[in-house]
Amino acid sequence: MNPSKRSLVFQAALGVALLLTSNAAWAAGRNDDPRGVAVALFAFGIFAFFYGFKILRHKRLIENTPTSRIRSMPQGPVELCGKALRTTPLFTPFSAVPCAYFEYKVEEYRSSGKKSRWVTIRSGNSKDQEFAIEDETGRVRILPQGAEVMIPRDQVFQNGLGSSLPPNAQAFLEGHGLSTTGLLGFGRRLRLTEAFIAEGDPLYVFGTAMPINSAKPREQKQKVMERLRRLKQDPAAMARLDTNHDGVVSADEWERARQAVERDAAEGLAPEQRTIIVRGTAPFIISDKSEKGLLDSLRWKIIGGIYGGPALMAIAAAIFLHHNRT
Repeated sequence: MNPSKRSLVFQAALGVALLLTSNAAWAAGRNDDPRGVAVALFAFGIFAFFYGFKILRHKRLIENTPTSRIRSMPQGPVELCGKALRTTPLFTPFSAVPCAYFEYKVEEYRSSGKKSRWVTIRSGNSKDQEFAIEDETGRVRILPQGAEVMIPRDQVFQNGLGSSLPPNAQAFLEGHGLSTTGLLGFGRRLRLTEAFIAEGDPLYVFGTAMPINSAKPREQKQKVMERLRRLKQDPAAMARLDTNHDGVVSADEWERARQAVERDAAEGLAPEQRTIIVRGTAPFIISDKSEKGLLDSLRWKIIGGIYGGPALMAIAAAIFLHHNRT
């Protein structure tokens, strides 16, 4: 089965699992029917089973791909190990730590009758911000959009019970229209979680190396656009583009000029700077663990999915049988 078909199968299984889980939760909430819990367990078991095989494919690909040096890395799927570097002034949202990448989540503690739970009211990440990985041979930029970022949570902040949120966290909430007080002026119980890759942290990346012009990072595109703008304002240069001397720069003549400008913009870069790591057809994984540490964590996810999934489905079936007998 090719990667696109495997992805469709996984997405279909996930969709079925989510649909069954939502229906089960609705039914269980209405009449406390244990079959609702059974359906939820069965649906989650389906998801876990397919997810386990997805992670198994990732693990085998990582094990079979040699680690590349940045200076000599090939185009296409690559595995890199090094340290993280910032390419823009980026800080974590709650603790203001300088970082190369961050994720955050804001949760509110809500009660309804006898039930209480944490509900996510906002979450986000910096996947639209590039950063870099560096080894002893060079550095290359990473655009983490679409990546599976495997990092542990680093900071958790809560208010209430004599504790308050740090000033940076309060400023972040206010800047995003989130109040720490409810409708009647009572304090809202909030939990703020952030995870990040700090500058200099060990970094493992499995992704796709592409020419910088193909990936079109923002600053490269802006550089090309600025050169084209200056070209249009230079009558002598525009005249040179008119290769058939008909007094008009045709679409084909302008396209050749644009391609030449893109090549010139990249010529002054070192070989590794002409490349960027992005999401391609291969898995895109970023982690602050070593390769061995990452493989160990994947191994436990595989065991939990491939063996835990069927176990949950078996428990769900047992609940159904017991309920039908009674």
